[in-house]
Amino acid sequence: MVEQPTGTVTMLFTDIEGSTRLLERLGPERYREALEVHRRLLREAFARHSGYEVDSEGDAFFVAFASAEEAVAAASEAQKALAQSEWPEEGEIRVRMGLHTGEPVAAPPKYVGLDVHKAARIMAAGHGGQVLVSQATQRLVSDLELVSLGEHRLKDLLQPEPLYQVRVEGLPSEFPALKSLGNRPTNLPVQPNLLIGREREVAAVTALLREPEVRLVTLTGSGGTGKTRLALQAGAELLEEFGSGVFFVSLAPIRDPALVVPAMAQALAVREVPGEDLAGTLAAYLEQKQMLLVLDNFEHVMDAAADVARLVDRCPEVRVLLTSRERLRVRGERMFAVPPLALVDPTAHVDLVLTSEAVALFVARAGGATSDFTLGAGSASVVAEICARLDGLPLAIELAAARMATLTPQALLRRLGERLPLLTSGARDAESRQQTLHATIDWSYQLLSAAEQRLFARLSVFVDGCRLEAAEAICGADGGPGGGLLDALDALVDKSLLRVRPDADDEPRYWMLETIREFAAERLRESPVAHEVSSRHAAWYGDLADRADEQLRGPDETDWLARLEAELGNLRAALAWLETTRAATDFQKLAAALWHVWGERGHLREGTRWLESALELGDGDPHIRVRALNALCTLLNEQGRVTELRPLALEIDRLSTELGDTVGRARARTLLAWAAEAEGDLGQARRLYEEAVALARANGDGWWLSVALNNLGNFFVGRGELDDAAATLAEALVITREVGFPDGTGRVLSNLGSALLGWGDVERAAEHLREALTLFAATGSVVAGEVLLGLAAVANVKGNPRRAAWLLGASNRVAEETGRSRDPYEASLYEETLAAAHAILGDQAAAELLAEGEKMPRDEAIAYALEAETSPDVK
Repeated sequence: MVEQPTGTVTMLFTDIEGSTRLLERLGPERYREALEVHRRLLREAFARHSGYEVDSEGDAFFVAFASAEEAVAAASEAQKALAQSEWPEEGEIRVRMGLHTGEPVAAPPKYVGLDVHKAARIMAAGHGGQVLVSQATQRLVSDLELVSLGEHRLKDLLQPEPLYQVRVEGLPSEFPALKSLGNRPTNLPVQPNLLIGREREVAAVTALLREPEVRLVTLTGSGGTGKTRLALQAGAELLEEFGSGVFFVSLAPIRDPALVVPAMAQALAVREVPGEDLAGTLAAYLEQKQMLLVLDNFEHVMDAAADVARLVDRCPEVRVLLTSRERLRVRGERMFAVPPLALVDPTAHVDLVLTSEAVALFVARAGGATSDFTLGAGSASVVAEICARLDGLPLAIELAAARMATLTPQALLRRLGERLPLLTSGARDAESRQQTLHATIDWSYQLLSAAEQRLFARLSVFVDGCRLEAAEAICGADGGPGGGLLDALDALVDKSLLRVRPDADDEPRYWMLETIREFAAERLRESPVAHEVSSRHAAWYGDLADRADEQLRGPDETDWLARLEAELGNLRAALAWLETTRAATDFQKLAAALWHVWGERGHLREGTRWLESALELGDGDPHIRVRALNALCTLLNEQGRVTELRPLALEIDRLSTELGDTVGRARARTLLAWAAEAEGDLGQARRLYEEAVALARANGDGWWLSVALNNLGNFFVGRGELDDAAATLAEALVITREVGFPDGTGRVLSNLGSALLGWGDVERAAEHLREALTLFAATGSVVAGEVLLGLAAVANVKGNPRRAAWLLGASNRVAEETGRSRDPYEASLYEETLAAAHAILGDQAAAELLAEGEKMPRDEAIAYALEAETSPDVK
């Protein structure tokens, strides 16, 4: 009999592809016979290469090998044996296999450790007849013929890693795309560590969500039970079963229940539609989708429970998985209480201790804190006792394990024994585990230096984390860590009280788990500098928004839009603080400075609400009030609320005249022109647009002049006055290129392309539209849909109706996502192009191509639209 390998081990996992469907086709008896043949063939192949059978359950095997080469040879021979066996015509057994080499801990007769999970995940990514290996195994069998499949994110939610396929002689080598996260529609975030000890809970939650009548599941439990991580893993496991994908929405950064629907819409790239309620727009988008939504930290926004329930009722193929410290109490809700990790008797044998979920988590996290940590016979019982003292709470265990860098397990246990009975500052009616978690965090807090404690408390002012410069400015003053702030930040990260992740530009962002942030906020409220820290926070993010407002009008627009989007949690917190303290001028200044991100990234209603609240506080500084009124009018116009513009524009004009603000007066003329055009007074609209240009020209501000000229040019395009449009827009284009404003340049190019198209200059029109679309692809502008429409018209004129129909569908998709409605000129162009496609292709073919375009994600649609117009094929 083969002995259990130890040390470096290659693990092989197998299972039958589509076993449930196979059982249904063959029936119980014939399936049992086929399953026995499958088991015999695999066991024979494994035995010939000294494989140690760790486990066999149902249709799966877990086999360990001392040699990676023997493991790969066994897998190859097993696949050959299966392929050569005679199976019922409707019941061929196809097996997927995955191998990984590591150093799992032997707990006879099994193994424990992260390497075991990785091997199983690799197998789960494959297809029947396929053998996948990790890079660790590939390095040991480099003389064999392996095919590189590139990097893949597995369902463990960790960073992507290389995978390889074994080429088995005489068998097919072409398979569908791997079942990895990167090949399915999802935004599930990368996790820093593998989920440990939750196999039963993951299986139970996924089984619950597979039940036909279950539409909404809430994971409940106190802070630190691991609800979020469990929800993410359940979502990853179910990814293949939801055709429209699995999407994660973090609600931790928000406190206003009114922002739950916008947060969901943002995660799904659904933009507001002028004149429509966003909740209705979101529901309409999801009605035909088969999707799982994972909503995290719902207890902060419980008043939004009815919004979620209505969404579930309206969308029959959408399911929702929530995490919350309390249930929603809505119809159809199914509860799943997340328990602590399974514990084990500390006096049990070391092999049994190693099978404990809680101990396995402690060992994994302690190993991450220090490479010197090992669990032996002398320390196993101590670690089991630590986990028991911490009630098996994952967060508490992780915090304790992080101390292994400086303490021994025995020393850690002594400290827990001395402190935990005293640290019960949680609510008296809270669960004991919740009190214990509070005590555990408090214990970790007490081990910090005085400077680290001050920094820890002050960092709670940030929502969804902060960058280093923000921490330095807001937390480093008045007795903060000062020049040692970076060291203090790193210390908090090392002690698992703070985490770090890269922003989009790879700058580090420091953030706290929400449970820890709540504890830190308690410490800040007890501090005499609490008010000052919040004020500094609001002031710093106000300055950031001001800097962004300037940079957003230049070549760095794209980077600054991404920066503001990443800081929305902090910007909202700053706005809320200024509203609470009734700082009218600062409130109006910050809300106005964010007008670009409100408009370009689809936060129209939220921005409107902040601006209206700020303006209601009083007049404040008249210069700032003009900016806020201006921003509000821009957002109202985007939403089609043009009838509300006139009184606001007149106030802007009055204040700007009193202040001698030429730009403000120019902007007021544009706003009044919008109102006049909507009212049908085109003569007055033209006069006002021209007055706006004259005032902006007199002021000498190139950015505002380009905006005024573009508005006038767009008016000319809509009226069919193409000569005037081309001349006006050509001047605007020269100016906006000099300024280096990508979005402004794109808008001018889009309007100029429309003018050239109307003129019959199709080649130059296409050139301008492609350049505009390239700019909008980078900035994420809401105007991309009208450019796709223009390129559809170009394709129609060039005799490519298939491309035209497809691009029309893509323009519909982008218009729906961005929330922009077509003006009369665009609507007319759309109908004309669609009618031409139907006339040439026929109704059915045109409708099919339109539908295909509507299914294509924005980025892919833009990439296709930028290809040569003569291309006859569509995606």
